[in-house]
Amino acid sequence: YNTAWEQHAPARGEISVLHAKIRGLAESAGTVITRFDPERSQTYGVLREIPLSVGCTGAFAEVFEFLRGLEGMPGAIWVNDLSLGKIDATKGFVDCELILVIFADNPENSDYVKHTE
Repeated sequence: YNTAWEQHAPARGEISVLHAKIRGLAESAGTVITRFDPERSQTYGVLREIPLSVGCTGAFAEVFEFLRGLEGMPGAIWVNDLSLGKIDATKGFVDCELILVIFADNPENSDYVKHTE
């Protein structure tokens, strides 16, 4: 399990690439990004939790497509908080605010167990 997770978990230099992929996913779904705020990470033994606040607007189907795309991304991304609200009931536009948690490897982990005999 750990080995499979490590293959998909973003490394230290890959977080900005992952952020770009998430932005691209939102834009390709047709939503308009209103907020994109990476927050301070929490480091644990072998992993880091990296919160990311995202706001977007669009038709319900577009927001749904964005969320579906997030779920299909490799690696572990949790939706920690999600809020949907109507903007324009006649056109079906909604406002979406969510807090994602990206799980990444801990670059400070020495990983000594893998290298000992």
